[in-house]
Amino acid sequence: MKTIAKLDERQILERGKVFEHGVIAAVILLLGNAALHSGEIVWARGFAQSIIIAFAIITVVSVEMVVRDVYFGFNQSSKLPTTVIFGLIALALSFFTIRHIAAGDALFENGAFTSDGETLPMAVLTLVIAACMTITYIKKYRKSEEE
Repeated sequence: MKTIAKLDERQILERGKVFEHGVIAAVILLLGNAALHSGEIVWARGFAQSIIIAFAIITVVSVEMVVRDVYFGFNQSSKLPTTVIFGLIALALSFFTIRHIAAGDALFENGAFTSDGETLPMAVLTLVIAACMTITYIKKYRKSEEE
């Protein structure tokens, strides 16, 4: 297995805790989705449910990894590019959502996200990751400037 970054014991343990929390979040979200589905409550159409749940799990894991300072490639040299990538993804998803709103497309139908509206929660979740990374980057930059 190729080693990407040198991790100390604390970072390995922290990542293990984060992934454990990610699995717990996945189980809770999937069970909740199954309960809603069995009650014939539709909150998103078709495949959009799976994509939104996957984005929610990615958000939980990413935010916790950033807060615990063990994010993949989130060291001094690659911190900003990772933040920029998530920011660009969030902007693209936001653009698609705004475009659907401007075109008059329905984002919700009978209380559920439509295929056009599925970009809204994905944009919000990706913006959360980008904002968390940006805030952390600014805090670390200011701290390093003070030293």
